[in-house]
Amino acid sequence: MGFSMKPTYNKYGTIIVTIALALFLQCFTTGCGGNKQPAGQASSPALSSSPTPAQQGDAQKLAEEGRKYQEEGNLQKALECFNEAVKLAPDNSSFYAGRGLIHYQMKTYHLALEDYDKAVKLDPNSAMNYLNRGDAYLVMAKHDLAMKDYEQTIKLDPTRHGAWYHMGMIKIMRRQFDEALKDTEKAISLLPKNDEGYQFNKAFILYKLERYDDSLNAMKEVMKIAPDFDAAYKQMGDIYVEMGDSKKAIELYDKAIELFDSNQDKVNRREMNLYQKDIDKGLIYMNRAIAHSNLSHYKEVVDDCQKAIESGFNEPGVYQEKALAEYQLGEKSKASADAEKSLKLIDFKQPGFRKYINAYSAYMAMENYDKALEFNKKASDEILKLEPDHRELIIAYYSRAYILYNTGKYKEAMESLKPVLKNKREAYINEKAEKLAAMIKNHLK
Repeated sequence: MGFSMKPTYNKYGTIIVTIALALFLQCFTTGCGGNKQPAGQASSPALSSSPTPAQQGDAQKLAEEGRKYQEEGNLQKALECFNEAVKLAPDNSSFYAGRGLIHYQMKTYHLALEDYDKAVKLDPNSAMNYLNRGDAYLVMAKHDLAMKDYEQTIKLDPTRHGAWYHMGMIKIMRRQFDEALKDTEKAISLLPKNDEGYQFNKAFILYKLERYDDSLNAMKEVMKIAPDFDAAYKQMGDIYVEMGDSKKAIELYDKAIELFDSNQDKVNRREMNLYQKDIDKGLIYMNRAIAHSNLSHYKEVVDDCQKAIESGFNEPGVYQEKALAEYQLGEKSKASADAEKSLKLIDFKQPGFRKYINAYSAYMAMENYDKALEFNKKASDEILKLEPDHRELIIAYYSRAYILYNTGKYKEAMESLKPVLKNKREAYINEKAEKLAAMIKNHLK
């Protein structure tokens, strides 16, 4: 699978998981043996009789030639050879499976799926055929169908670690983290040798389960295998942010940026996970800005947000974070301008609560407290409805207390702050909550 982990953060450093979607390609070239034909799916005309032994032999030679081209990275030539092999032996499931893999590597997933369907029909007892088709469904975000194929794979061959691994990936996207961990650990136990991608997933799941020490230990296993893995340093930075050690997180983000530059042209920039896009430099700057914000390093926040923007990280959160830092620096006109940019980028049609979090944070930077309270309530209500145990609820209560404090509603502010002060999960916000409580008490005397 050719996908990379990209945890991204909103204002307070909480991971946002985004699902990478594939782009489809189709091109034309010269076929094997000099025949001009489309480079996509070749037709498979019905033969009047089964292929002769000579035809079978020729088809096998073409398939072998195609695999050599595939190993060399010449996918176009490989595809042409398999097209010819399928023509000669249209009842051979392995040729459809082989051509499907080439389509998969070329990111023409709809054509890969067609071939895998044919392979399954021709050989329904092959675990690999179901695994391949499951991978095609997965990258096309057809998770229910992918899960069925992975379950059938395991039924036929329970040692297929790829099926366990990808079932774990789907469960991560469904936020079924306990089950995802079981599947991922099962996959790791079946590996012939340790793999950084599998270990990375394990570390990420442990992170989502708030088992931060275990997550760090799993990430150290990743680094033993791939010490130059930029995403691993970034992920460790994310873990330390959640543990309340933003200073250590900044050191790790620094290392991730350094490695990112040296890894730009390396293959190991790295094939891992479907549910997130390739890590990019702008994301690391964004997360480092959040760590600086937790330490009240507002100039550094503005600098990192600007670097993120210049790197192409054009998300609502980066302008929102920049606006809040500018507000703290007394640069209110800049803060308002960046908050407006953040609001324009928010897609309120998207499901979930994050759009409301981005909105209330932007309005806080604009000192529009009525609007900030309106969207803060929408965020809290949506979190309570969808995920009442989500860490963002504590952050929303803290933000509400801050807004109420700034409007002089001190008793209401203290009420909103009570669950935050009891919080033991969000180490990076505890100190801020205690300071705000002290300020509120001064006004209540």
